[in-house]
Amino acid sequence: MQSQFGKHALLICLLSSFVACDSANFGGEGGGLSTKKDNPKKENEQIATAPDDQEKDIDDVDQIKPVELDNTSDGNATSVFDDVEAGLRKEVFSFGPKAKAPMVDFVFVIDNSVSMQEILTNTASGFDSLANDDVWPTRSMISVMSTMVGDRSNLTKTHPGISRYNGIDSEPGFLDFVDEKSIKSFRSVAAKGVLDKWSIDGCAGKWFKPEEKNANGQSCFKSHTQSTNHAVGCEAGITAVAQFLEKNKGKSRFRKGALVNIIFVSDTHDPGCDNKDLKNNIPSLDAIKTKLSADNSVVGLKFHALAPDDKCTSEDLNGESYFPLITATKGLKNDPCKIKDYSAFIKDMVVEAVKPESGVFIMSKTPTKILKVLVDGKAVTDYVFEKDTGILTISSLSNTSDQKIEVTYKY
Repeated sequence: MQSQFGKHALLICLLSSFVACDSANFGGEGGGLSTKKDNPKKENEQIATAPDDQEKDIDDVDQIKPVELDNTSDGNATSVFDDVEAGLRKEVFSFGPKAKAPMVDFVFVIDNSVSMQEILTNTASGFDSLANDDVWPTRSMISVMSTMVGDRSNLTKTHPGISRYNGIDSEPGFLDFVDEKSIKSFRSVAAKGVLDKWSIDGCAGKWFKPEEKNANGQSCFKSHTQSTNHAVGCEAGITAVAQFLEKNKGKSRFRKGALVNIIFVSDTHDPGCDNKDLKNNIPSLDAIKTKLSADNSVVGLKFHALAPDDKCTSEDLNGESYFPLITATKGLKNDPCKIKDYSAFIKDMVVEAVKPESGVFIMSKTPTKILKVLVDGKAVTDYVFEKDTGILTISSLSNTSDQKIEVTYKY
């Protein structure tokens, strides 16, 4: 027989619209509330969950704002949109025959030998005539080094094949980019006859904008392409580039997301002499790419040259070692002895320099998660993102049509 307590409890439950009751759980002596769930979940029923903020589409976020890009910005996007509070970013890239890399690092590797004075003068004049031309990508940066190579056992010293002079190991551009500091340092150790060749003060940074000038209003390019014009004996530009990367192992010397373009300016070809060590050990394109990618997250590498196809000065030709690199990377070349106005070559070189060579994209921030990748508005999944390098590659892009790539990610 049900207890008096059970009867009252059952009555209360029947009158209440808020509590579901089961008389079996209000039994005789000592009955109490059930611990069972009111609406047990069916086996295949899904429980609705609150949206995950990390999966928001940035197009639906109210705080999205364009990010202003400059020469210090990482990545090779043409435009960037950000929601700081949500930690979301959308970056827009372009790829195809008309696409232009927005961030390009140009390295001029100049022959600093005695026969190069006229060629260097013409190079500086041609460059400066285009300094303010809109041919340069907005985020272009320039640096200068020489073709002088180091001793393999000690890269702070010049190679045994180099004809030495007092202070040569401190010459600006020797396995490093020229800047104001290196010019001042060189002046403190070089002989007077050599000092006269470096009369123009350098610019503060190793990298400069095409139109940038030093504190005295003089062209950075002109000041950084000054030369001792010494009879160095060997001018091994390819080896110098490889040694520069080796010397800076563990350091990033190029901007993240840059398309790197290296321009040799010489009246001969690497090695520029008959030294067997240099002649038999010219680095391959693959070797240079490996050294470059080890410490630098860049989107590509191209080579160009103002270098002869016939003997044109007192220098012997020493083969044509620069040309295979140019052909392989779709660069541009011209013979400096067959032209006087170098501005046309430099302009054409820049046009070729900005063409992306592959579907490689680097974000301006480090993504923790890629949310979606669109090509011309359609989602794609054939992409690979390398967290270590920050590089995203898409395999399905066409080289024959222009495409718009949008990458949305969490950071």
